Amino acid sequence: MKNHQLPQLFHYRKMDGALLRLCPIIDYAEVAETTLPAPACFEIGDWPFFNSETNTWQTRKNQKVTPSYHVTMMFHPGLNYSCHALLIPSHIIGDMPYINPMSEFFTATRKKIEINENNINLSNNIYDEILVLNNFLLNSIYSNSKITEGSFIPFIHLGKIKVNAKIIFSALRQILLNLLCSFFEKEKEFKPFEKDDFIGLICQQRIINKYPIIDRYNYLLRIICDIDNCLKHEVLERRADNELLIKPGIRVVKLNRCTHHNLWNIPEKEIDLIGDDKKQFWTYAVEYDALITQFSRFLCDFLEIKDPETERRPPVFFQIQEQWSLSDTLPIDKDSNRNKNGTRNKKRKRN
Repeated sequence: MKNHQLPQLFHYRKMDGALLRLCPIIDYAEVAETTLPAPACFEIGDWPFFNSETNTWQTRKNQKVTPSYHVTMMFHPGLNYSCHALLIPSHIIGDMPYINPMSEFFTATRKKIEINENNINLSNNIYDEILVLNNFLLNSIYSNSKITEGSFIPFIHLGKIKVNAKIIFSALRQILLNLLCSFFEKEKEFKPFEKDDFIGLICQQRIINKYPIIDRYNYLLRIICDIDNCLKHEVLERRADNELLIKPGIRVVKLNRCTHHNLWNIPEKEIDLIGDDKKQFWTYAVEYDALITQFSRFLCDFLEIKDPETERRPPVFFQIQEQWSLSDTLPIDKDSNRNKNGTRNKKRKRN
């Protein structure tokens, strides 16, 4: 039996026919749709508008647009590789009857983060967090693969995938906080309990320049922070349709501050047609095997230990693609730092 794929729908605004792409759709009563593909636009400011009377698309020039971004994290798409990646599995062994405080993991962790090397409480907490996350990963990846085997996926299972993602990203962020907060307090870079948006603090240029490991894994830290915030707080994500990746993973959408691209070191485009007072529409697509592999590499580099299984895994493919949204389809960033003349203020607030 042949698989009959449903035609792709292109949504447009009834009021003027503007294509609705990479933007939140709040009121579907004001939206129409067509199966006629929208034309590609190659110049900044060009945008498709649908004429329902002639059933054609027309491209209008000099439209105000806002940059949107699509972030992908996966093994290289041309590589047929599948594994059930775990965090540094050579060091985190779940069936041991006891924990060896003199193991390589504990020795390395105490050296990095413990102010008092005789105190292994924090190292023990990190060990337990990684162990619990590894057990959860085994269960969630198996569950995800079973869900996606069939051609029909009940909505309740789609919700389960998102709940699993929330647990995974929250656990990764907690491991980062325990490791890096303690490390930077020990290095006297930050005061104790200075942990509001801690990932943002350590991704400052001053820290990146001084600690090469933060520079090497800057995108990893940012994507964990962004997706964790998205799954916890983002109203748009709760309204978005669930979409599955080919391999176990998560795809989410988020409205970020108008300056969020600065945190990802994406250069500005000084063009009059770009509206920089609107929130940015970000899409994240992350495969768990690639995410956990990269996080394992971060742990190995940070703790200066080796994990043979992590070393055998292929490189992780990381891509940030710039796209465009029609500015008047996005909400205004009320906290955008602009002066009375509407020009950009050099002193921007952090996202």
